[in-house]
Amino acid sequence: MYGDFGPGELLSRSTGAGPTQADFDAAFWLSTSQDSGISQVWAPRWTMFSRGNVREKARILGHGGGDHDLPGMSEEELGTVVGEAEVLDMYVGIGYFAFSYLKRGVKRVWGWDLNPWSIEGLGRGCEKNGWRHLVVQVAETSEKQTLLDRSAKCQVSMKPDAHTIASIIAEGDTGPAAERVRCVAFLGNNEWASIAIRQIASHLQALNGLKGPNSTSQPDYAEEISPWISIRHVNLGLLPSSRDSWRTAISLTRKDVSAWLHVHENVDAKTIHDRAGEVAREVNEMACDSSGKQWTASCEHAEQVKSFGPGVVHCVFDIRITPAECIASSTSG
Repeated sequence: MYGDFGPGELLSRSTGAGPTQADFDAAFWLSTSQDSGISQVWAPRWTMFSRGNVREKARILGHGGGDHDLPGMSEEELGTVVGEAEVLDMYVGIGYFAFSYLKRGVKRVWGWDLNPWSIEGLGRGCEKNGWRHLVVQVAETSEKQTLLDRSAKCQVSMKPDAHTIASIIAEGDTGPAAERVRCVAFLGNNEWASIAIRQIASHLQALNGLKGPNSTSQPDYAEEISPWISIRHVNLGLLPSSRDSWRTAISLTRKDVSAWLHVHENVDAKTIHDRAGEVAREVNEMACDSSGKQWTASCEHAEQVKSFGPGVVHCVFDIRITPAECIASSTSG
């Protein structure tokens, strides 16, 4: 391939800031359609597109076949219709996997990425597929904030702010289907995901006329985000490992029903079975530590997506986490 791939430098490089709308407009953009007609858009000078992930996209869409279908997507497993389930994608990119969840019919995807070009491509892709989306700019840091602080006073700055985001979402959910916000795309470090999403949940709670234990006249932080945000699946698509974001992911899943973590890793082909058990045990320990409750975590399936090199396989471990009280309740029933 050859030709003009757009400017090689940012028009805004002199300011030291990230790309502006002028940079996005001047760039060369590509789009492709695969996997049930889903369109994806990206700027090849600034982001990537991997057609090798088609196997995992098919699983999410329900086209994997038998044991290769993504667990946790049936009404029986969810305890509700898939249209009530929400997904957290910790490394959303241009929508590599998020779009397959949206096509499958989930209510909403909450996606995070550090690359502004990826978020721009995600937004363009959402528009091309007819899905309403919101882009949220997350502030880098604040001297008064710490990731270890989970008190009601801890906030992260967002643009638009949490109240505005919640208002747009709430209005869309009560209007025509086309008005529903299907994807909320956060441009920023996903280490802030737990705080940011809890802030939004607090405002959704207040808009419904209810207050949580930490609510004030200006709600900032919700200990429990459901039922206002019902995250049942988390996509953890960072290679070679997404381990650094597991604890945050667990903290945002539903605490009263099962949820599924789809953990992407590069694994020695000879140790896939052993690694599946290790991931499940680590997730279980994190879930118990973070909530103070007992959980059960198990690997329901290990999907070999593609070869990543000699003897190395890109695997997805489907980890189901269930609060012990739910297991006890179903057993007694």
